[in-house]
Amino acid sequence: LLETVRGCVFRCKFCYYPKAYDSQYFLDTERVRADLAHARACGVREVFLLDPTLNQRPDFGAFVELLVACNPDAAFELHGELRGEGITPKLAQRMRAANFVEVEVGLQSVDPHTQATMDRRNNLRAFEKGVAALREAGIRVKTDLIVGLPGDTVQSVRDGFRFLVDRGLCDIAQVFRLSILPGTAFRHEAEQLGLRFQARPPYSVLSTPALSEDD
Repeated sequence: LLETVRGCVFRCKFCYYPKAYDSQYFLDTERVRADLAHARACGVREVFLLDPTLNQRPDFGAFVELLVACNPDAAFELHGELRGEGITPKLAQRMRAANFVEVEVGLQSVDPHTQATMDRRNNLRAFEKGVAALREAGIRVKTDLIVGLPGDTVQSVRDGFRFLVDRGLCDIAQVFRLSILPGTAFRHEAEQLGLRFQARPPYSVLSTPALSEDD
């Protein structure tokens, strides 16, 4: 498990991560090289990059080339989490050259109102192009959806599944129930948004104004 960045440029209301850091902090390039060399010497086969969004970093292309240089014989299988937007066919091919075998991408919802409410706007066309490029390069894509977001309805959740299935935008659909985590914007706005949720971990949402507990 390797973390090369702390901090996140995004401010998704369901996530606590942005609260923990006032800006982004990057692991020194030589330290990344040293850590991967140590992992290689120890016989490591899988490297999971724990950065909250790999391609949020402005030097993502150069970072991928660093990974290519550190993994010339594909000794490691690489995994990471990123956003589909901004991934070009060339970048996806270079990620495959670094031996990325699987990435997780967050979609969460296709509904524009829901996206605005959670402060995570997705460009669906750009998302589609990016995920298609990753899959065409031979990288498995695990796409995330969240059920229980304020604004989502039964129909919009179904629309999210249809968007993935009809366009071939995942190898695996990973579905979470929204957790109203302490310290997040959604926890502060829960009463205003009409969110009922568990009082104890994992703080799962129980109902919203548009989704009943049965839904």
